[in-house]
Amino acid sequence: MAMKLVDGPGKCAGKLMVKSEGRWKQASKANWSKKDSDFVCRQLNCGDKSRDNALKFNKGGSELIKMKCSSGKTITHIHDCIDPNQINPTDDPLAITCEEHKVVLLNGSCSGLVEIEHGDRSFLLSGSNETWNQEAADT
Repeated sequence: MAMKLVDGPGKCAGKLMVKSEGRWKQASKANWSKKDSDFVCRQLNCGDKSRDNALKFNKGGSELIKMKCSSGKTITHIHDCIDPNQINPTDDPLAITCEEHKVVLLNGSCSGLVEIEHGDRSFLLSGSNETWNQEAADT
């Protein structure tokens, strides 16, 4: 796979990195559409759709690569979206959150009920000291 989401809260949310010329580069968010993000989510086995994204990233140390997916064209590989006109992109990095991204929260400060957010729904997990132990809490 020549793409991955990094620096986010899970494998299905983060900054899009694309491998180009043997190096990982940050994708620029200019000229990027929700349809393009949906393609990335499908390719990463993170669901069929992307969600509205609240993640924001600074450029960091990686090179920024300009992306431009052709509208109306079916994308088969992320390299189909690399813009050949790489004239010093200055945009912010592209962040994507896919529908299969899951967030695990403690309902309280450092202890309490375990809540899992999945899509638009939240689930509270029940258990006892016998089913929940330090190993389960660490994962």
